[in-house]
Amino acid sequence: MTDPKRPRFKADDARQVFARLLRGGRLHGLPTRQTDLELLLAIAAAQFAPRRGYAEREVNALLKAWLPLILTQHAVDHVTVRRYLVDYGLLRRDAFGSRYQLGDRELDEWLTAEARSVDPGAILAELATARAERRTQHERSKSQREEKASP
Repeated sequence: MTDPKRPRFKADDARQVFARLLRGGRLHGLPTRQTDLELLLAIAAAQFAPRRGYAEREVNALLKAWLPLILTQHAVDHVTVRRYLVDYGLLRRDAFGSRYQLGDRELDEWLTAEARSVDPGAILAELATARAERRTQHERSKSQREEKASP
């Protein structure tokens, strides 16, 4: 079990996990591995400003904008992610269920300060660029072999 006084995910660990999760492209659902899910939720929570209250519509808008960066369309809706964030204590909801605030203490237990800035969308773009470069290199090699083989 993780020491609750020490942040769970460091920036390098978070980048490695997202690189593994996103190597095939956007996710088609939430990760099934618990630590992967927790990392995704913690990075989602890091999108919210500390000590600021949010109306439910603001939370929904932020999640609707962020989720498509890493999830395929219709993979998971923003309401499900919002519920997970509340259930995991990363967002706090008021007694009326209409105002939300980032659970700062809880997020500090999940992520280092550097890990909060990990951008899964940027990691996905880097992976796509690397795939395109490999594909281009493969096509060049293939055409060079074909040129050498033809009389």
